[in-house]
Amino acid sequence: VFTGTDIIGDSVNIASRLQEEAQEGCINISASVYRNIKNKADIKTRFLEEKYFKNVDEPIKTYEVISKDFEKEDKTNMSKIIDSKSSIAVLPFVNMSDDPSQEYFCDGITEEIINALAHVESLKVIARTSAFMFKGKQEDIREIGRKLDVDTLLEGSVRKSGNRIRITAQLIKVSDGSHLWSERYDRDLDDIFEIQDEISLAIVENLKVRLLGKEKVAIEKRHTENLEAYNLYLKGIYCTSLLTVEGYQEASEYFEQALKLDPDYALPYFGLAQITFMGWVFGSIHTIEGSAIIKPYLEKALSIDNTVAESHALMGTIDLFCDWNWKAAEKEFINALQLNPNSADCHYYYSIYLIMAKRHEEAIRVAENMVKLDPLSSIFNMWHGGILLYAHQYDKAIEVLKKAVKMNPGDIIGLYHLGHAYEAKSMIRKAIVEYEKVLQLSNWPLIVSNLATSYYLIGEKEKAEKLYNSLEQRSNKEYIPPTTLYSYHLVKGDMDQAYKWLEKAITVRDYFLIWYTVCPTKGHTIPDEPRFKALIKPVISGREDQ
Repeated sequence: VFTGTDIIGDSVNIASRLQEEAQEGCINISASVYRNIKNKADIKTRFLEEKYFKNVDEPIKTYEVISKDFEKEDKTNMSKIIDSKSSIAVLPFVNMSDDPSQEYFCDGITEEIINALAHVESLKVIARTSAFMFKGKQEDIREIGRKLDVDTLLEGSVRKSGNRIRITAQLIKVSDGSHLWSERYDRDLDDIFEIQDEISLAIVENLKVRLLGKEKVAIEKRHTENLEAYNLYLKGIYCTSLLTVEGYQEASEYFEQALKLDPDYALPYFGLAQITFMGWVFGSIHTIEGSAIIKPYLEKALSIDNTVAESHALMGTIDLFCDWNWKAAEKEFINALQLNPNSADCHYYYSIYLIMAKRHEEAIRVAENMVKLDPLSSIFNMWHGGILLYAHQYDKAIEVLKKAVKMNPGDIIGLYHLGHAYEAKSMIRKAIVEYEKVLQLSNWPLIVSNLATSYYLIGEKEKAEKLYNSLEQRSNKEYIPPTTLYSYHLVKGDMDQAYKWLEKAITVRDYFLIWYTVCPTKGHTIPDEPRFKALIKPVISGREDQ
């Protein structure tokens, strides 16, 4: 609106506020500008926050235009070791209801508070897996604090009866067991979101942690206003955490039901994507088929809410392993960690990218952060060992992997990586011992392949051939990653057959292809021959070392 020589109106107010907020040398833009330039390949942006500006009625989403120099700085920052002055673990809230089936609800509230606090960059927040190790255990506060390496703990209880809910919460100083804060909430169930916000903000206040505007927005964010949809989502999360095929199936049903009640609820879409991804990782789902299911779920989730860090991290994984788009993948991983610096999952995904990119030192630092955030997770301890393996630090990898397997003797991926580390050191018979343990637990195609190649390498060719034939026969009835068949021919020196299977792996965009470009063992490499190099080139052409 023009008044004489003055220009007034919302756009002017917004531009003025954006200018005030922007750091020196940076450009901040509003959502309306972002929508016009988001598809321009040569302009990169990052989401900052959604906030209210003075004299503007509606909240405005703000973004920053990223310069090349700033982008390089970001990559370094993402791999800095976490060293926070304040740290907290949220222990599982105790179910005080008469109904034991309300356990999922108590777990869900605990996880929601963890997720809210995780957005506070200056606070180290322990992940769910490690915090839930103490569920139902009467362990000394100081011992819990030592095991989790935190200086404060939040514990509480939930009593749910009809439409009424009572939640108690206590913030405890680990060093002496004193209470820094405690509160009891007697409310209607409809107030559950407000209670979670109040608890999270009270913790931040009592820990005297500086809270940025965008962090407060993240803590108070509502993903749905539909309580029944929220309830179904919590049930889905509970079933997912069981890590069983039956649990995943049940979780899918709950997520689908939640979406029927609220189609604009982003989190169940991510839940469905994550479950499908697990089938992809274990080789039971064709990569292209899996991507065709996962990507629409993630695109829908991000179109509803692009501030969910884990959706960005999983999208980056699809960009990398299916589309072989290295730049797009790293952009998603960095975005994820900026949105949620306390997410062990996001550190996990980014460390995979970094090791695939042969950026070993960065990968190790990010993996160390992952373990700091979830110290008692056998999966993340296993992956820390895996990173060391792919970084060619075999002895240290074996040490870490032994610890991870001790934490969970049934962890097939931990056993697999331990065997792989032995194989990398040419200790084939020790590798076979670990691989055989996995085979007793799972008929995973990758382990059958590794056993076949290992037996061949020690001269037990009859056993090797039997294992390979069983895998080839299975490929006539189910999806078997072509790389698992490629490995055997590579070890045998049958290069024409190896080439054929690698060619098929390229065609179906086999999930394990990129791994073979960095793997240190004989059966999982790409031969230094022109035809193999030409075949693999599209997969790694976006990698910086190329």
